[in-house]
Amino acid sequence: MFTRHFFAPIFAVSLAAALGSLAGSLAGCAAQSAHDSDDDPSTMRSEDALSAFGKLLVGSYRSEAFYPRFTLAADGTYRWDSGIRCITTPCPSGDVGRFFIYRGVFSGVRYVNLRSSDGSVERWLRVDSLTPTKLVGVFGTTGVFTRDTGKDEAGCKLNSDCAGGEQCDAGTCVARPLCVQIQVTDGRYVAKNFPAGSWAEANAWADTTAAGAGHGISLATCAQVAAGLACTEEYAPLCTMIGGSDFAYNESNLCYVRRAVLSAAGEFGEVTGVYTKGECEKGELRCATYWLKSDPAAVEGAYYAHTFASEFEASSWIALQPSAVDAAVLPGACDAITACTKEYNPVCGGVRSDEPSTFGNRCMFMAAVRASSTTDGWSKGYVSAAGECTK
Repeated sequence: MFTRHFFAPIFAVSLAAALGSLAGSLAGCAAQSAHDSDDDPSTMRSEDALSAFGKLLVGSYRSEAFYPRFTLAADGTYRWDSGIRCITTPCPSGDVGRFFIYRGVFSGVRYVNLRSSDGSVERWLRVDSLTPTKLVGVFGTTGVFTRDTGKDEAGCKLNSDCAGGEQCDAGTCVARPLCVQIQVTDGRYVAKNFPAGSWAEANAWADTTAAGAGHGISLATCAQVAAGLACTEEYAPLCTMIGGSDFAYNESNLCYVRRAVLSAAGEFGEVTGVYTKGECEKGELRCATYWLKSDPAAVEGAYYAHTFASEFEASSWIALQPSAVDAAVLPGACDAITACTKEYNPVCGGVRSDEPSTFGNRCMFMAAVRASSTTDGWSKGYVSAAGECTK
């Protein structure tokens, strides 16, 4: 929902008057932080976006990170481009709507307000300068945006003139870092960074990993995509667990899950988030276990065990381990699951940082690892060889 504004209308003025007013606004640019604290959207005066001043702002703008970008059109509409290039849907690449001009009552500074057509997004930008035209995000909107000069006499003129993964910058095609995003229907959202110049590799990985799910590629790092992602306050809670975390928590809606995953992936990483509909609920204790092995059929490998407060947390923890084998979710706390047969089929293994010792069989080794999880809820061990340990 948008903030309710109380506006005093300003009638259309001549171009000369608009420029004179702008000069007064820009005179205080050195103290813009003070203006932002004095100005408030609820007390600003509205101006016609199609006035002489509004027409001075028409053009295409790009952020310091290339994306997001947006265009202010002469008919009072805007188009916001998040930088995502959809390969399959769903994959939001931006929004469209109308823009409005406001002036601070106390500072005289002009502001641009972007409102999407579906009412889901609202952004505020401060007019920082006209030469070059620069707009700065305020009131929750982030980023610094500069209007394109259009001086691309040589080389490319449009992004479409460039190869995949490249962007037209001042007449030159520049390879950009890439962020692949995949939304899987089973409740997973994946984000992975690729370096500039790896468009083919990013597409191949996306096609293989997505397996038909909706996915897209942004010409920016995942951290930059997260910073430009505007989420609504719609409350459609999702119980969420992000890769690298050992607990689940509530996110307001899917957009916030996306932002959390993208932020966790940062500028160089790869992260998966798992989510399910509704708020997180505490259930009966569950013990999640899995093995990591160079060869799934081998005896040797690392064994992990972790006690969780719900089935969702336990199963999500396993789902976030892409190389896990022989995974299981067992009822109860890990240290309470100790039953094994007396069959003697020894393995040599160590629990946590203990020296290796001989266990009667594989089950006894796993029970020892689970039993050691009493202090902090998790433990691990390693089987180094089949048979008894040798000195």
